[in-house]
Amino acid sequence: MENMVRDYFFETFQGKSPVINVLFISHLHRDHINGIPSLLPYTQRIVLPQLEEESYLESFIYNAITSDTNALDVNSDIQSLIINLARGENRAGEALITRVRPSQGEGRNQEHNEQNDFNGLGDHINSGTPIFVPTFNTAGIPFWIYIPVNLPIEMKKEETLLDVLCDKLATNLKGEKGVNWGALQEALRHADIKEIKKVYETYFDIKDDNHNFYSMPVFSGPIAGQPYHWYLNDFDFFDEEILPYHWQRGIFHHHRPLERKLLSCLYMGDFEASEEDNLYKLEKELDKYYYRVGLQQVPHHYSSNNHDIYLYEDRILAFGNVDDHKDVSFRHSVYREIYRTTYFPPLAITEKDSPVKIIYELFL
Repeated sequence: MENMVRDYFFETFQGKSPVINVLFISHLHRDHINGIPSLLPYTQRIVLPQLEEESYLESFIYNAITSDTNALDVNSDIQSLIINLARGENRAGEALITRVRPSQGEGRNQEHNEQNDFNGLGDHINSGTPIFVPTFNTAGIPFWIYIPVNLPIEMKKEETLLDVLCDKLATNLKGEKGVNWGALQEALRHADIKEIKKVYETYFDIKDDNHNFYSMPVFSGPIAGQPYHWYLNDFDFFDEEILPYHWQRGIFHHHRPLERKLLSCLYMGDFEASEEDNLYKLEKELDKYYYRVGLQQVPHHYSSNNHDIYLYEDRILAFGNVDDHKDVSFRHSVYREIYRTTYFPPLAITEKDSPVKIIYELFL
């Protein structure tokens, strides 16, 4: 990963050292943060949700059991990052850290209407606070903002994950202020990965995706409704065994957005759109900006358990590579979900190595 990042930046910036002004982290699962240690040398500020210790612990255990080896991962760079965040560190390498407080459920207020230069952000901001990067401006006036949304978490469990792990590992993993991270690492070094997987899957009932109880969406788009447009640039349909002819015709007939005035994007991470009231809360938090979104990331690798079909209405959908995403013990319903969402035009699959390729380009 480090080599890939370095090679990409070297080619893109012609050997000059790049700068990432602000890096948003939706949540701390391995498949969303495994490249971050390689990005830290270039990053000025990280924005991520403010979390309770239970969330850090869940992510740590998830990352431990999804290692590429048959051993539990307790010492990797991403695990060290999680421990430092759980301990309240305000830096990751040279990058400053800003945590987004959970929403108070009141929608957008006057404070939300103030644009905040990312250089001046403190250790904490409120959910729904717009952030701008000074280099994105017209005649000195910023025009592009990012709005992170952290919805409150309700863990409906009779006992904590820490208590369960203490019982399973037959040792005290609690410190004065919560998790004793050193004791946890030591206990996991001698634990059976299969047994810890069982503990995790049972606790979160993972087949229903209940381990994705937090993920921070981020809006990205212009402050006002400038006339930016989407144009259909290229389309190509491949293997008929993957996409039957009648489905190809359906996409071709229904999904040709020649021009749209909704340039804004909404990144979802593994947001639980199907959780009761979550979509309503997200709309309320983003207010008018929610309805400016033209490009919508399909959350959580297209998992059917994370969807609310109305999330995609009248938007271009951003998929990743169209493969079955293998997780701890289940497969996501990729093709079925793609087929279902095509009823709400338009559709875009954005990675060039996907078996289906529909690429849209942005023009100002």
